[in-house]
Amino acid sequence: MHWFLVFASCFVLSCECCIGPRPAPTPTPPPPTSSCTRYGPSPVSPSDVSRLRPGDIGILAAIGDSDSAAFGARATSLVSLEYFSEARDISFVSGTSPDYESQTSLFNMLLQYNPDLIGGSPGSNSVILPGSDASKGLNLAVSGAWAGDAPGQAETLVTAIQQVSGWEDKWKLITVQLFGNDICVASCGEGGADYEGDATPDGYKSNMKTALTILKSALPKTLIVFTAPYDPTKIADITNKHFGCQFLFPTLCPCLSDSSRPGLVDLRTQYQEKLVELAAEMRSEQFGVEVIPAMVNLYPEASSGGPDPAFLAPDCYHQNAELHSMIGKNIWNNLVENSDQRTSNYGEDLELVCPARRQFLSTTTGVKKQPGFPNTQPSYKIGVPSGPSYKL
Repeated sequence: MHWFLVFASCFVLSCECCIGPRPAPTPTPPPPTSSCTRYGPSPVSPSDVSRLRPGDIGILAAIGDSDSAAFGARATSLVSLEYFSEARDISFVSGTSPDYESQTSLFNMLLQYNPDLIGGSPGSNSVILPGSDASKGLNLAVSGAWAGDAPGQAETLVTAIQQVSGWEDKWKLITVQLFGNDICVASCGEGGADYEGDATPDGYKSNMKTALTILKSALPKTLIVFTAPYDPTKIADITNKHFGCQFLFPTLCPCLSDSSRPGLVDLRTQYQEKLVELAAEMRSEQFGVEVIPAMVNLYPEASSGGPDPAFLAPDCYHQNAELHSMIGKNIWNNLVENSDQRTSNYGEDLELVCPARRQFLSTTTGVKKQPGFPNTQPSYKIGVPSGPSYKL
């Protein structure tokens, strides 16, 4: 994030900037549910990723960008301190809310099956005020990151995981979510030195392969879960945008214009294809790699058409708490659904899918195959200017 934007916003915030970050509560296992039957880990820790049950996951971790970090998820306005906070405790990956049905995350779902699970985020952190990193847990996503940052994040994560007692024998599940800033900023050379590098599909794959190689060489017994890219250009279709959205969106996705949009939509598809190729090349018995469609069908639709801003942060770009919960449900469901029947649902009928008793987590069988994805049809609308970028 460019500091002059931060300081300008702090000036508007005035004395609000004196308030510290949200306190970090202690994560607790969610209460039992009648909707899903709990069951524990395997009697003996599996040696094959295809034999993993939910309770076998001992460490949950994440690398990614502001989506995984839950940037601005609790904000009610652009001039609130919460807009400059990462609410990782309600992130779709690492959220620790005990109410897993209304504020779902992958962490609080897995916690039902292993109450000793490590890695959840117990609090939120400010991106403009100094503070401890303890609230992040093992969600080490960095707001503003792109695929060029993936190798560095992987190295940082390896160091953090290897500080966990008994990490060698615990199964690790690591989510990887990086693509929005590649599509919106790096692909057209915007963003300055922070985004210098190759954002082509081959460059994207190369960055991700470097990160996976780091993880695979250092972390045995690991399941990598890539979230296939969604289409951030859909945000342009929001109707009746308020002034804040109109002002910020060109800075958050400067590569988007009327003429560039079809190319960006195609780039999203090519990134997804490269992830599928990479997963086939890298997966093995003790290093699973899945590409899931959980986020592909973002966003919930408004009755007037286009994404519904009621599910977005005040900048109309990042997800709010309710949408984080919906993403969390989709990620969990993808790990329970058959690998060739995974869904991406942001309708009113979205529900948690329960695994059958003693069911294994869903993985792709063989090393050369990966199931298809829900069909998405792009639509284009007019009136999206280009502009400078800010890292968020």
